[in-house]
Amino acid sequence: MSVEEASNNRISNQEDVPYENKDIVSLLPFEIALHLFIMMDVKSIITGSLVSKTWRDITQDAMIWRIKCKNEFPRAFEIVRRDHLFSKEIHLNFYALLSLKHEPVIQTLPFIFKNKYPVSISEEGKVLGVAQFPIDFQDRVLYESVKELANPNFFKLEEPTNIIFSVNDPPFFCYNPTDIESLIYHKNFIIASTHSSIHIFDKETFAFYTKINDFGTRVTCLASSEKYLIAGNDSGKIFFIDTDLKKVIKKQQASRVSITHVFAYGNKVITYDFNRVIKVWDPKSFNLLETADCCFKEKGPLRYPELLSISDKKLFSSSIISSYRKPDAINFSYKSLILIRSLESKKILKEFKILGFITCYEFINNNLVFFMVKQANYYDSWENVGGKLIIFDLKNEKIAFKISLKNTLIALKKVGSQLIGLTNSLSYTWDL
Repeated sequence: MSVEEASNNRISNQEDVPYENKDIVSLLPFEIALHLFIMMDVKSIITGSLVSKTWRDITQDAMIWRIKCKNEFPRAFEIVRRDHLFSKEIHLNFYALLSLKHEPVIQTLPFIFKNKYPVSISEEGKVLGVAQFPIDFQDRVLYESVKELANPNFFKLEEPTNIIFSVNDPPFFCYNPTDIESLIYHKNFIIASTHSSIHIFDKETFAFYTKINDFGTRVTCLASSEKYLIAGNDSGKIFFIDTDLKKVIKKQQASRVSITHVFAYGNKVITYDFNRVIKVWDPKSFNLLETADCCFKEKGPLRYPELLSISDKKLFSSSIISSYRKPDAINFSYKSLILIRSLESKKILKEFKILGFITCYEFINNNLVFFMVKQANYYDSWENVGGKLIIFDLKNEKIAFKISLKNTLIALKKVGSQLIGLTNSLSYTWDL
């Protein structure tokens, strides 16, 4: 259908409509209506897209977003134009990602997230993490909406009854038995693992439910399935806990080394250990179904903790593969390997290296949005290190956009039309 025919159809469809109820924009030729929207700011365009189907069709025209990207993000636009990335499917999403360039809303938190301990944000905007107050520095489980972090709710673990000391490996190490190692949701509960115990709380009433002590050594990871709560520990065992969360009903020696990650994937359980070996288990028979090759070409035990997650039948992993420091430098420089692996075929779909290490990430369409620290000491606090928030185009394996931040993000999640980032003591909110 030509532009003239489309305009005539819109006019004929509204001939019998009273003048005061007519949609004037829909009566205009398409090119003129498009030009009107091009002159608007982005918020007005997005608001206009909600008025009617006709307005939505106009506002989703690629021409509008080409011009907006060219005017506001000229460098990124050149990458898009050169690589022919603009299409009806991605032009609006690409602009949304580029809107990260605008200044975020920054809020100072009344507590601090514990450095390099679990923090996550759900799609509903609920934050689950390990927090501390300066008054006692005891670990607390934080569970609160991102909008209510100024006045959060906490689960406080039992007061420590003893402190564990170790002098075998310098420097001198002091371990608090209430230090939280892993945090997850499980049905109506929040589960926190500590040295050799699991603490269970009701996430609605914030009441303590129960505690399980049958794990022997440090509980390193947790996973939730329909029938079981699953835990992995330092001695290479996995534990299956019953539906009532009262006791361990089965334990299995899964590895000779520490289990670093465990996932409930469909009707299977996947473990990942310190030697980077993936194993798939049947939770009904507790039998080993298959063992996958090492994720990385650089085999051997882990030197640093890894980021692993499962999404859309894919296993994403980020691992530091090398570090070095010049004689006159204070900080280390790092190199990391990023892998995206199919859980169906077990093949590596994407593989690329970056100079630095990733602290958190989020998938938005076919883009990987992540925060990267280039130079630091991994084991020191990340709070004042800073780094770059990067949009990586997975299809073309290129950096589409990046911005620098003074503080290090430890959690990142798209919640509705916003991107939420958390540092140890700040929250960042970008309107997409």
